[in-house]
Amino acid sequence: MVLLKWIAKIEKWQRERGAQWLGEQPHTCGSWKKPCMQEMQRKNYNTIVDMCGFDLKDPESKLRSRKRTRLNHTSGKVHDRMNKLC
Repeated sequence: MVLLKWIAKIEKWQRERGAQWLGEQPHTCGSWKKPCMQEMQRKNYNTIVDMCGFDLKDPESKLRSRKRTRLNHTSGKVHDRMNKLC
């Protein structure tokens, strides 16, 4: 929990000074539900990305890997470009 609180503190610092922020974790990760992570989700973009849309593949089988990921960030451009589901 200490790490999540630190991440929330850094995100808020970046947002309040008008700087860029981007955080990434698996879409279903339980940390997204923690109280200290809620403000950043309300104040920023939350983009769901399937990494297979960016050609992520298993190194052995060469099959595409979905790896659904959530990005929390301050950029509309990132949202527009990364908002890909397979």
